[in-house]
Amino acid sequence: MSETDAFIFMCFAVVINFFTVYMTFDFMRWLLGPFDRSRGVQIALVAAYEIVLTAASYFIYPFVKIAVMPVFSVLLGAALYQNRKKVKLYYIFAFSCFLGLFDFLLCIVMPILLSMFITFIPFNPWQNGLGILLNQVIIFLLYRIFVTRFHKEKILVNGSIKIFGFIILPVFSVMNIVLMYFLATYLLPPLITFFLICDILMVPFLNLYLFYLFNKVVQNNEMKKQLALYDQASGLQYRYYQEMEQKLGGFQKNSPRYEKSSPGHGAAVPDR
Repeated sequence: MSETDAFIFMCFAVVINFFTVYMTFDFMRWLLGPFDRSRGVQIALVAAYEIVLTAASYFIYPFVKIAVMPVFSVLLGAALYQNRKKVKLYYIFAFSCFLGLFDFLLCIVMPILLSMFITFIPFNPWQNGLGILLNQVIIFLLYRIFVTRFHKEKILVNGSIKIFGFIILPVFSVMNIVLMYFLATYLLPPLITFFLICDILMVPFLNLYLFYLFNKVVQNNEMKKQLALYDQASGLQYRYYQEMEQKLGGFQKNSPRYEKSSPGHGAAVPDR
């Protein structure tokens, strides 16, 4: 692999591994709740994980990356959640193993499927990078389905937004990457290559950003439900106190310890 080809592949690796980093951190947050560390420490750990995966991707992709992911993800979980039970780290380890397994299977299956319809040029760094990017987009879409299916709260959004987020955008992303994979077989002018690079960068981050917005919708719905439950509990408590006040008022009026005031007196006199 020439220096130019290696540079192109490493640029792809940065974008590709950002999917893995995002899914790993999002899964930990979804499974264990908010992180115990400060925002600065979280950003530093995200950057460290991205650097480690990018460096591992340079050596015999995806085998070295698959070996690194479970170990480093468990270390991240231990660093981010100091007060959590250690058994939870097994779930993080298993999740990273599943990500690596899907990545390995797609690296075998997808080139065979694409070669049936598109000419494959050996040692083409653009096609190699786009093929791996396609694999990561597919894994990310499967992860979205998993989170949406098993999340404890349903995503209450408009039907058209659901169709766009879960059907139109995924299909568009996959078709767009396949189209770029096809264009990579040709020698393109510099301007078209520039737009191709912009497209490569926009597609992943568009998917990640939309998934981030859906997570915010879920959090908003959870807060609304909690506020509704709080208002309901407050209303019940208020009615309970009203009923108790009415009962106490009736009890005082009917109590034998009190007698009605006579016309010459302005207040009731207690019995002694």
